[in-house]
Amino acid sequence: MIEHIDERGAQRKSGNDQPFFAVLSVQPPHNPYMAPEAFRSKHTPGKVELRPNVPPIEGVRSEARNDAGYYAMIENLDWNLGRIRDCLREAGLDFNTHIVFFSDHGDLHGSHGQFHKMSPLEEATCFRAGFFNRHFDSSIPDKKGKNGDPVK
Repeated sequence: MIEHIDERGAQRKSGNDQPFFAVLSVQPPHNPYMAPEAFRSKHTPGKVELRPNVPPIEGVRSEARNDAGYYAMIENLDWNLGRIRDCLREAGLDFNTHIVFFSDHGDLHGSHGQFHKMSPLEEATCFRAGFFNRHFDSSIPDKKGKNGDPVK
């Protein structure tokens, strides 16, 4: 993805830019919850904050805390999305690129005494979507698009 963005940035700088569409589909966070060491070391079982609906049963609580790698995987994903955004900025493409982030992942992590996607409860089936759009940042002055229409 980074190389593709760099190429599009070079095209833009040469005056030969074209609209583009790119998709990045990632596996994490799914078990086994193994993230790079730099992220795993920050998320240890003792630091995992359990949801209020994790029952006070030591076996359930212990297993839920052992899912620390899940949070390490999320942080690694966030870091990589940051790399993409930085690359877009460096390529001069951040003002006219839409980023849509979808996540259909959920995991019970001990909620209701269950794990993974065992039940159709909110924790296991949540759907999240984010839309990041630099166009609507009011601190960015108006520009003219290719057809002369204002771009905000």
